[in-house]
Amino acid sequence: MKRVCFISAILMFTASAFSQNVSAMNEKKAYFGISIGACAASLVTKEELPSNLSVNYGGGWNMGVFTEVNMSKYFALSPRFEVSFIDGNIKNRRDDNRIVINRFLPLTMDFMVHAKLKRGKSKLNPYIAVGPKYQKVLSDGGREYEKWSDKSNLAIDFIMGMDLFFKRFVFAPELRYTYGLTDLNTLFTDVGEIKMNTLSLVFVFKG
Repeated sequence: MKRVCFISAILMFTASAFSQNVSAMNEKKAYFGISIGACAASLVTKEELPSNLSVNYGGGWNMGVFTEVNMSKYFALSPRFEVSFIDGNIKNRRDDNRIVINRFLPLTMDFMVHAKLKRGKSKLNPYIAVGPKYQKVLSDGGREYEKWSDKSNLAIDFIMGMDLFFKRFVFAPELRYTYGLTDLNTLFTDVGEIKMNTLSLVFVFKG
């Protein structure tokens, strides 16, 4: 009986300490963290493309660092910096049957600020966020049969996520939809505007 009471006391003390640590993590005014994710890209055109052009919906990934500042119990601001690799492109079959791959936002440096609305201070804390994103193309290079658009992009991020509080860190899976606002077309004279939207699954770690 004494052994059972002793073990129960240890378990209660451990649970209490863990709860206090989680609570302390939840009470922080500011977080710093890293993120990594995968995305699917969609190129959107207003006009029907000529028969020699075809859109390829590519994938990609991103990684970055950020800070998150709690302005209140239900609201936070999060400036972020990321590097993104996206494989959205349009293939152009030339008269000699060679294919030129025209890439849009293939390698970018992204700056964004997200306004985050959250439920409160619970261990499982769902949230939504929205904010502007600026994507600066890092290179306009490419091989002989590959062209890169050098046009940077302004977009809006829409995010749904869930903060999961642990003893020493917070983990948050996010679903992020990026709606492109800028016409990226610098490669075709016979095609109208081309914009890019992406859907990303991002894993966030902060502490």
